[in-house]
Amino acid sequence: GHQFDIPFGTAKFESWFFDGTGLGYIGDFEDSTEGWVSYPDAYGTLVTAAGGQTGKCLAITDAGWTGGSYKEFTSGFAVGETYTLKISEKCPNAGTWGTAPYVFVRFLNSTGGIIGTENKKAITTDNAWHAYTLTGTIPAGTAKIWIGQYMYLNATSTYTYYVDNVSFVTSTDVKALSSRQGLQVRCRDANGGVRAIYYLGTYSPSPGSLASYSGGYYKVCGAGCTAWYWPLASCKERTPGWHKFTIDFKPYTGAGNEVEYLIDGVSVGKVERTLDTQTYGLNMVAYGFHYRVLTPGWFDDCAMYAAAPVAPTMGTPTALSTTSIRWNITDKSNNEFGFKVLNAAQAIVASAPVSNGTGKAVALDETGLVPNTAYTRTAKAFNGSLDSSPTAAATKWTLSVPPSTSNVTCDKSTGLSTQDTFTFTAVGGFKSGTLAKYLYAWTKTATYTFTGSEAVWDSGDLILKAADSGSYYLHVKGYNGENVANGTLKLGPYTYTSEPPTNPTSVVETHGVQKETWQSNV
Repeated sequence: GHQFDIPFGTAKFESWFFDGTGLGYIGDFEDSTEGWVSYPDAYGTLVTAAGGQTGKCLAITDAGWTGGSYKEFTSGFAVGETYTLKISEKCPNAGTWGTAPYVFVRFLNSTGGIIGTENKKAITTDNAWHAYTLTGTIPAGTAKIWIGQYMYLNATSTYTYYVDNVSFVTSTDVKALSSRQGLQVRCRDANGGVRAIYYLGTYSPSPGSLASYSGGYYKVCGAGCTAWYWPLASCKERTPGWHKFTIDFKPYTGAGNEVEYLIDGVSVGKVERTLDTQTYGLNMVAYGFHYRVLTPGWFDDCAMYAAAPVAPTMGTPTALSTTSIRWNITDKSNNEFGFKVLNAAQAIVASAPVSNGTGKAVALDETGLVPNTAYTRTAKAFNGSLDSSPTAAATKWTLSVPPSTSNVTCDKSTGLSTQDTFTFTAVGGFKSGTLAKYLYAWTKTATYTFTGSEAVWDSGDLILKAADSGSYYLHVKGYNGENVANGTLKLGPYTYTSEPPTNPTSVVETHGVQKETWQSNV
């Protein structure tokens, strides 16, 4: 099987499966003449041409007398197998036929001799497409098989006939063949545990049967519930040949009919989609049943189809902290597995599954950011590896570092001072990583309520003076570059006095000059 690194929310999975033991030739002539040759050799010219029933076809141009073409098989079949040839022909009435055109299946021995009577059917010569079917059993002694057409025109005359949609299948009875082969899609959790399996193919145990194809699913839902369910057991009769199995996952709704099973393009029924397949996504496709298969199987043209979701709408982001931002989006689609937020370099900085949302609202948190810094982001929805177009860009600033005694300092300690000038420093300055500005108030009160009209401190040191004696407090409130506040701080009291004490115990002099310093007993 194949695991998808990014799970899909919705997708359609298809595979062609050959049910049988022998040949399984399909001729569509889209790319080449596929080994068909003129009969007899060199009498006709074979090319691929437009105008087929489903695209291109094989065009054979003959010049009269003996005409026809064929394809030879020398292996892949066994004596006793049944065979079915389906072939479409478009042949004009080119004139008087010595032998009217017919399609055939011819059996030859190892020396090239024809075994028995070939199986044939007349071709209608009205220059219109007609389908023909020949069936039978491969006779003993067969070493080669030819399929094709033959004709004999009683004149030299150039004409062209066409071949398309050829199928030649040989097999034993598939209704007695226990193969357990088919298409399965899995949902696995983050630890690799299986949460759901959807299967379409051959399944013999009851309620299925060897003679039919079955569709079922496995789900994990607790004691007494976790099990395989087979609502589409024996949904179509088995026949030899190539068959296209399809499992189509529509968006989860809880309605119980979101997963459709198809065989050869025809619906055989719908089943529920489990919530786990939305939560964990569709992250693995495999071939064969969940358990060991019983016979070899052949698969071809395996494909997965998915569509990119519609872009979500970017809402107003929220600054959660100094290092995180929440990007808020609104879901506009129903086929996504999740959402992601991207920076300018298209790197994913946050993601969330659909299950994280509340209704249409989804929040994606980005962490590890720098304080007081602007971040511009877009968002996308994703379905596996398919992204929606981006949303409009949104910009948000992280919060500033809140003020504290470690990042706002004063050149003087709290308490008494005879100097009236106080210098405050914003440690780290005003920039990305710290803050954009402070609003401040220099008061004589220990409490203060900011109004937003305070003076701004946004560069250098803040130098304040005491107007007169008394205790002063500095109140600051920090802001980021988006003018969003984050924290306040009170520093003080800083007590200024302009009068010395009345009972100094000593006076300090320097070189005979008295200084404004003293000691006091009080």
